[in-house]
Amino acid sequence: MYIKSQTCADARALIGAVLVGSATGLALGG
Repeated sequence: MYIKSQTCADARALIGAVLVGSATGLALGG
């Protein structure tokens, strides 16, 4: 149960990082 929760948290963090990176790239005109 803990492992599954941890995996979901990691996936959510990864998706969040990708979205933030994309938003930052667009903001910088990249």
